[in-house]
Amino acid sequence: MTTLEVSLKLYEWFETNDSFDLDKNFKNIFLISEDEELDKATLIAGLKKLESQGVITGVRINEKTLFILSRPIESIDQKVNIDYPTAVKVARVINNFCDDIDDHKDVADPAEIRTKDILHLALILEAWQKNKTDDVD
Repeated sequence: MTTLEVSLKLYEWFETNDSFDLDKNFKNIFLISEDEELDKATLIAGLKKLESQGVITGVRINEKTLFILSRPIESIDQKVNIDYPTAVKVARVINNFCDDIDDHKDVADPAEIRTKDILHLALILEAWQKNKTDDVD
C-alpha cells in the first residue's frame, strides 16, 4: 500500500474518529499485514503527511504515539484551479445527467464551477461505479 492509499484510509478514519492510536488502531487500517514493519512505516508516513497538512497533531504520551484531529474533518477545504476546457467537461457531464433524470435544479455553469458541482460529479461517478458492480453480480 502506498502512502497515498494510507492517507485516503486515514481521511476515512477521521470522518468518524477524533484520534488515532498507532498501536491500537493499526489493524483498522491494515486488516491483513504480510510485513507489519513496512506497513507500520507506511502508516506513519501517511500520518506525518496529514500532520504536515495541519489535519492532525501527533502527541507522544507514556511511550505511546497518538494523533489527534486538529479540527472537524468537514471543515477542511482546498482551493482547486481548473482550466476552462475542464470546467466545460465537468458542466457537460453534470448537465447531461440532469437531462437524463429530468431534474435541472443542479445544472452547472462552466464559467463558475463550485464545490457542489464537484460533489455532484463524484456522486454521479459513484452511482455509475455501483451500477457497474451490480451488473457484474
